[in-house]
Amino acid sequence: MTHWSTRTLAQVAAERGIVPKISRSTVALILREADLQPHRWRYWKTPNLDAAFIKRAAQILWCYENAADLAKKHEVVLCLDEKPNIQVLERRRPTLPMRTSEIERREFEYIRHGTVNFMVVLVVHTGKMQGWCLEKNDGEHLRAVLPEVLHEHRDARRVQDLGRRLVAHRV
Repeated sequence: MTHWSTRTLAQVAAERGIVPKISRSTVALILREADLQPHRWRYWKTPNLDAAFIKRAAQILWCYENAADLAKKHEVVLCLDEKPNIQVLERRRPTLPMRTSEIERREFEYIRHGTVNFMVVLVVHTGKMQGWCLEKNDGEHLRAVLPEVLHEHRDARRVQDLGRRLVAHRV
């Protein structure tokens, strides 16, 4: 019964003889008083943090935590991540701004412009991010932009790429 509407809860309570008659507004008041929200729900996943994951995560978190000190030693920590097949959408009509007595209005219809493969790099110690659109989400196209990604860090003694490690060790 946790996902039923207040109207259905009232109807079933009467049908089962819990109460002779009850309105949906009374059910809503009872739920509010008990701080229950049967109309709301969300997904969740219990993580499986095995020893190998914890060890790898500790190494990665150490890099994040020490990124500023590593940068002083000319060791750069980068986080690289790809987001493949992002839909490129455009609203069919422009958004209408808020006016007196009216909220902002957005057109719900949109025009599809295909998909794009997006890659982003975060320089951890500066917080600077840069992104690239890739023709395909594969090694060949990634290797093509790596010189541009690494050019700014050509004098670094070491470059740590955390994105690749995280992808390989996600829960």
